[in-house]
Amino acid sequence: MGALDDLFEGLPTTLSVSEAAKVFNVSEHIIRAAIGSADPEEKLPALNLGRGYTILTADFKKWALRRYTGHSDD
Repeated sequence: MGALDDLFEGLPTTLSVSEAAKVFNVSEHIIRAAIGSADPEEKLPALNLGRGYTILTADFKKWALRRYTGHSDD
């Protein structure tokens, strides 16, 4: 899990959609699709505070861990 931890080291406690997209070098569309997903396994929790979404970095990391192919719950 070290490499994934390195990506999150030094990040603020909250992220915008744009900032979250930059962490993994993906489009904002990918992050917005995850926020709007109906699938609980795919859904990225976020706060809608009127002018856009705010993502808690801890939630973003948990979401990423569910997708990390090198991660095992065993």
